[in-house]
Amino acid sequence: MEATESTWADRMRQQGREQGIEQGALRAKREIVVRLASNRFGALPDEAQTRLAAADGAALDRLLDRLLQTSTLDQWLAGL
Repeated sequence: MEATESTWADRMRQQGREQGIEQGALRAKREIVVRLASNRFGALPDEAQTRLAAADGAALDRLLDRLLQTSTLDQWLAGL
């Protein structure tokens, strides 16, 4: 019984580590997007910051790809 509990606990710890890594990567990507967008368009309004905070990794990737292809913040955010 102890071996089964240990195996289960090990899996849960591993799953927790993987989720932590994914969350950290998403947070880092979001920080990069906000920093680059702020440098390009100036201070981001609260609405833009709220939308970026809710964006998933795929949406952030699309925004990164569009950053140099758009000329206004509104055009850029249309990619969300």
